[in-house]
Amino acid sequence: MENEIYRRAHIYESLFQDYRDDIDWVEGYLLNEPAPGEGPLCVLEMACGAGRIVGGLQKRIRGWGIPNQSPEFWGVDISSDMIALAARRYPEIKWIYGDILSPGMGGPPAGFYSHVLLMANTLAHFIHAKERETIYANMERLLRDGGQAMVAVMTVESFAESEESAVMVGSCRDETGEIFDVYEQSRKISQGEQTLHWYFLSRGGKKDFETSFSLARFTRGQIGGELKSRGAEIILNTHGYETRCLDQKLWDIYVYRL
Repeated sequence: MENEIYRRAHIYESLFQDYRDDIDWVEGYLLNEPAPGEGPLCVLEMACGAGRIVGGLQKRIRGWGIPNQSPEFWGVDISSDMIALAARRYPEIKWIYGDILSPGMGGPPAGFYSHVLLMANTLAHFIHAKERETIYANMERLLRDGGQAMVAVMTVESFAESEESAVMVGSCRDETGEIFDVYEQSRKISQGEQTLHWYFLSRGGKKDFETSFSLARFTRGQIGGELKSRGAEIILNTHGYETRCLDQKLWDIYVYRL
């Protein structure tokens, strides 16, 4: 992930605080499906950032009162600053500093997890199909027999508004508490790639700044095709979160197993 802001954990974290839709969706699925394979529920989130999704799941599922089971929750991320934030916020979760493109990913045990999550459009940061193949292989290696993977990406329709003009995506604070309003302008580079420019405009007179990065342009069903080419069985495919605020037509979400 080349987005410079991701390396400034405090700003990134304050910009993306609300993952309730993701948590609601995953929790709803887990509530209605028994943990696959042998053993208790054991969830790993890849590219977990500061842990808001897997941390939110852990807090909710801990309240289910599952008899004779001790669910486990893990997160792995390439940013040591993000992992440090996550560890302070959710000390009961096992956090790993690692790269989801590397074979060992920093240490999560192979064949261990009932579910491996790759949420919040993370996969779009990997433009090249070979990178995504590596990520799929790592997810599959981590799952126990019968385990399931979840992938959520945004489709090309999500860029339509910011291609027309700059749109506000939210506000954030830097390490000093200064508030910035954040605007996005995007441009299609090729059929498979979109460049995004983020502009951070200070409310208090501090110096404005900007950053640019690229995302993959996924058509609806594209990820399903990639997964099926690996022999995956698609258990569930939905085109949105039936929750409070996300536009359903912009998402492509998969639950699958090999």
